[in-house]
Amino acid sequence: MNYTTRTNCVFCGSKLSDHLFENDYTNYVAHYAVDNHVDSDTYHSIPYNVLKCGECGTSQIKYLGDIEEVYRVNHADGTGSTMHNMHQSKLDLILKYKDEIKGILEIGSSKGILSDLIIDNLKTDYCIIEPSYFGNYENKIVINDFYENVDDTIIDSNTLIMSHVFEHFYNPLEIIEKIEKNKNIENVFLTFPNLEKYIEENIFHVLNTEHTFYVDNNIIEQLFLKYGFKLKEKKLFGVHSVHFYFKRTAANKEIELYNKKHEVKNYYDGVFDVVTRYNNIIDTNPDKDIYLFPASCHSIFLTIFGLKYKKLKGMIDNSPNKIGKKIYGVDLPMKNKNAIFLMNGGMFNNEVEKKLIDNSIEYYI
Repeated sequence: MNYTTRTNCVFCGSKLSDHLFENDYTNYVAHYAVDNHVDSDTYHSIPYNVLKCGECGTSQIKYLGDIEEVYRVNHADGTGSTMHNMHQSKLDLILKYKDEIKGILEIGSSKGILSDLIIDNLKTDYCIIEPSYFGNYENKIVINDFYENVDDTIIDSNTLIMSHVFEHFYNPLEIIEKIEKNKNIENVFLTFPNLEKYIEENIFHVLNTEHTFYVDNNIIEQLFLKYGFKLKEKKLFGVHSVHFYFKRTAANKEIELYNKKHEVKNYYDGVFDVVTRYNNIIDTNPDKDIYLFPASCHSIFLTIFGLKYKKLKGMIDNSPNKIGKKIYGVDLPMKNKNAIFLMNGGMFNNEVEKKLIDNSIEYYI
C-alpha cells in the first residue's frame, strides 16, 4: 500500500523526530463498512506511529494513507441522536448571525443533513464541495471533488461552513491559507471535535488515519486569528464538539502557535488499559458470544494495540447502513443481538445503553 511519511509539523513546519513508540505498529488504512463478500486480500495496511513537535507541541501520526483509499466510501452518515443534536446546535448558532450571511459554501457535507436544516430555516444560496456526497440535491449546488482541487473564489458566498472536516486535512495550513486568500469569505462557522476532551476521557477517535493530528481548542482559535479570522463566539456541544464562529479581521502572522494541552501519553495508557480489560473479558468468557460497539474507528483503533478481535462474534452499530456488512480490515459481521457487548463509543454509548439495560443485556464500558 502506498503511503507518505510526515517529516515536518503540520502547523509550524518544524522537523519532526520525537517518536511516541519505539517500534511501529500496523494499522488498516480505512474504517468504513464494506460488503461481506469483499475479499480480505484487498485490505491495505500501513505502519502506525506518532510524532510530537518539539516547537508547538502538536502530536501527529507519522504515516499517511492514500487519501483515495481512506475516503473511498463516504461513511459519515450522521445516524443517531448525537449527530442530529450536534447539527441542531450548530444551526442555532448560525441563525443567531443570519443577518451576516450572504450565501453559504460548505466544505465536506457527506449526507447533507446540516445543509437541509439550514435551507429549511434560512433563505440563501448554498454550495457544497464534497467528493462523495450522497444527500439531497434540492436547492443546492454540489461540486463532487476535494476542496483542494476547487477554485472557491468563483463561488459567490461570504460564509464558509465546516463540520468535523478540518481535522481530516493532511495539510491544514494549506486549507486555511486558501480560505484566507478567498476574499469573498467573511464568516467561518467551524465545528471541530473536542479533541482535548477526547484525550481526557479516553474517547478513541484521536490520531488515526482520519484524524491525523491532535491540537487543543486554543490552537484552533490562534490559528484562525493568525490567518485573519477572529473568534466571535465559541459554543460547546458537550464533550463531543466545539462550534466556532470566526469573523474576518486583519491577519497576524507573528502569532506563535502552541498546543497547551499537548500531553498524549495518558491517552495511550488508557488505550492499552482498555485493550487489556477487553482481552480479559474475551478470554474468560469463551462460551459466550461477545460483540464490540461501535463498528467504527473508535473500536478499530483498539486493534492496532492488540485487541483480540478475531475472537469476537461480531460488531454492533445503530446505523442501518452498516448492518449486514463488515468494517474494512476486520472480518467481523455487524449485527444487533443479545450477547456480551463491549461498549467503546464514548459519548455514543448513550444512544444504545438504555436498550441494553432494558433488555438485561450484559455489557462493559
